[in-house]
Amino acid sequence: MTAVTADLAGPAGAAAAFGFVTFIFGLGQMAGPAVAGTIAEARGSLDAAFGLAAALAGLAALLALLLPRAAGARRPA
Repeated sequence: MTAVTADLAGPAGAAAAFGFVTFIFGLGQMAGPAVAGTIAEARGSLDAAFGLAAALAGLAALLALLLPRAAGARRPA
């Protein structure tokens, strides 16, 4: 993530961009267990929580395709 944020935000904004990414990651680390526990208690198992995690990971992968390419970067063949 350090390299991606540096490429996308440039030298002047790399630290702020990486800090923001780390902050959002931390929010997910705090909220994830609470949300999964709430879902598991409501449904009686963790299956729905795992399904939600898989769906969100898939959405993140699709959204990553929308990130702009860094200058000089090539997409894999």
